[in-house]
Amino acid sequence: MVLALPVLLFIMALMINFGVAAAWKVRVLSMSRHAAFGSRWPRTGPSDLKPAYWEGEVQPGRDAGQVPEWDDPAVNHPVVRGPLPNGNFVRSELLDPSRGLLVGRAATERDFPLMAALGPFNLQNSTYLLDNKWQFQRTRLWDNWIRRIPAIYELAQEPGLREAYVSAAAAIFNAPFRPELRPLDRDDEFLYWENWAPDFHPRLRQFCSTDLELAEERVDELIDRIKGRPREHDRPRIPSVAEVMAETFLRLYYRVVRRLQGMLDVEPPPPNAGWIISQITQLNRKIDILEQFLARLQSGGGDGNGDGGNPGGGNGSG
Repeated sequence: MVLALPVLLFIMALMINFGVAAAWKVRVLSMSRHAAFGSRWPRTGPSDLKPAYWEGEVQPGRDAGQVPEWDDPAVNHPVVRGPLPNGNFVRSELLDPSRGLLVGRAATERDFPLMAALGPFNLQNSTYLLDNKWQFQRTRLWDNWIRRIPAIYELAQEPGLREAYVSAAAAIFNAPFRPELRPLDRDDEFLYWENWAPDFHPRLRQFCSTDLELAEERVDELIDRIKGRPREHDRPRIPSVAEVMAETFLRLYYRVVRRLQGMLDVEPPPPNAGWIISQITQLNRKIDILEQFLARLQSGGGDGNGDGGNPGGGNGSG
């Protein structure tokens, strides 16, 4: 016992010292990662709070230059690095994976909890992080849904293409049927009764592909949302734009009728009771027309292009 106990105590002290040093090594590693990731754009870096227990040195992430060129076919592909045919070229600095290297460093000096004669131990670590600068804000895009192609590639301009686009846009803007499309997003009745108007325009969803089959699939989905689609064994039913508009206008008329009826059910009657009664009569007539129209649509008897699509449109006064 006399011979073994000092050896056992010595081994136990070394185990405790080793455990403490290992724990602080993990903390140094964590702090160096914190310094690197905390400085990654758009984070603030030095203003990020450190744990209360940390007494060592922390150097926030800073620019460490570039890593050597990667010997990777994907990185060096012409689509990423250029050049491209037909006068097109890539803004390769946006897709340079060796760009934007950050380094965060942390270090500490601690005393062993036992056997102080061993002296302090020093721990330090560096964490490297590739920031790459690929965020959409850094490519001067408004949000994450905007197509990347104009930001990444400078494409050759086809002669007359810009003029053709401007001409097509002007033709749409000056089309004679534009007033007929006003109920799709700026309906007079909605604006009159509720000071806002819903947007019924169907739009293409995630349409960013050169795959012709995918493009045709997206266009077919758009047509289904315009014309409607009956329920099939593997596909749900899709209401048409006319059906969605009819249901929305019905809900509007129901709300307005209840609101006007509540104005009549007061004592004494309001001075404009006659006008209120006339509005309720007109709205009930529109409700009857829309209910018949909606029943014909839901039964497959109409395509929404006939009369009744916007019955009695106006500002609610005529």
